[in-house]
Amino acid sequence: MKKTTLMMLILFTMTLQGQNKLLSSIEEYYDGSTWENIQGSNYEYDSHNNLIIQTYFSWNLDWEISMKVNYTYNVNNKVTEDLYQFWNSTSNQLENFTKNSYTYTSGKPAETINQKWENNQWVNKYKYVYTYNNDNLPILSMNYAWDGLQWVNDDRETLTYNANNKVAEILSEDWVNSEWKNDYKYVYTYDVNNKISTEITYKWNGSWGEEDRTEYVFDSNGNMLSQTGYYLGNSNDKTEYIYDFSSFMSNFIHPFNDKTGFDYFIVDFPYVNKLLSTNGFIFNSLTNSFEINNKTTYNYDNAIVLSNEQFEIENKKIIAFPNPAKSYIEISGLDKSENYKIYTVSGIEVDKVTVSDNEKIDIQKLSNGFYFLKFNKGRVVKILKKQ
Repeated sequence: MKKTTLMMLILFTMTLQGQNKLLSSIEEYYDGSTWENIQGSNYEYDSHNNLIIQTYFSWNLDWEISMKVNYTYNVNNKVTEDLYQFWNSTSNQLENFTKNSYTYTSGKPAETINQKWENNQWVNKYKYVYTYNNDNLPILSMNYAWDGLQWVNDDRETLTYNANNKVAEILSEDWVNSEWKNDYKYVYTYDVNNKISTEITYKWNGSWGEEDRTEYVFDSNGNMLSQTGYYLGNSNDKTEYIYDFSSFMSNFIHPFNDKTGFDYFIVDFPYVNKLLSTNGFIFNSLTNSFEINNKTTYNYDNAIVLSNEQFEIENKKIIAFPNPAKSYIEISGLDKSENYKIYTVSGIEVDKVTVSDNEKIDIQKLSNGFYFLKFNKGRVVKILKKQ
């Protein structure tokens, strides 16, 4: 199942700009005794308060640009294009990687086309076409892949609703040997306030078997307080959200606005009060408790500032995109097929497979948290599995 996602980079330096904008976020990992910077983001906005640039940084004794995404909007403040670029440490410049183009009919998303930058031109990859019912609710996403000449069936997602017009189920099917085959099924339940309560993922293997579930908790204001993931055969994880309850998020310019009309289709906008930080926990089966693993801090005062020189990391860089990711990551930068292993931050090997350039890796069975992908010649890529 292939899905487009949003994320990426560029160099810019900002300092104090007032406190009515969310300017940056920094993610840190806890190694058991100290906090270590992992990655960060800067946010830029247009005069309509739309996020137009998100710059991503990685930490290597100082902040280094890793990637950037540029957003373009229509007159209705809906995104028409998001362009992802990666930093090339050899040429010391940003390079195109992928982009998504969005079209709308009567204000509703009608089609999304994903393209990748290859040989100095944009090449079609995937297309998503949406169908609606009489209540203007999406009921079908037909997903196509480009075979070099035309769009061909790839997979589809069929949505059904409950009596309150909330999504009850999404059925994902793959196109195999000229017929649709069950792949995944997502089932949703809601609380008395119509806020999402659980999301359960089932995998088809002759019959439906549960793979994982996520449970959500909201406060009386509508703030998401926590989400907890349970994974078969893997440890559980939890994210908790910290707020300033004396302020409202609507009083701040922030990057979380609905850009397409689908961003909060299942989970309502989760930040009513001012979001300050999130804490990520991993379940320790030995102590039978959740232990802090990572945190993200949102900064309304300052943006991330680079040193005067952008460090060069390596000439041939392996890229995992998107990162963070929920279901799949695509690996690029390989000259040929390579074996790789996935390790937890504690050094436990959890998977090993062979991957080719521009191939997707399925990470759905991994628990939330950081992992290391180790390739040939000692090359390592750090990824974050995140719901």
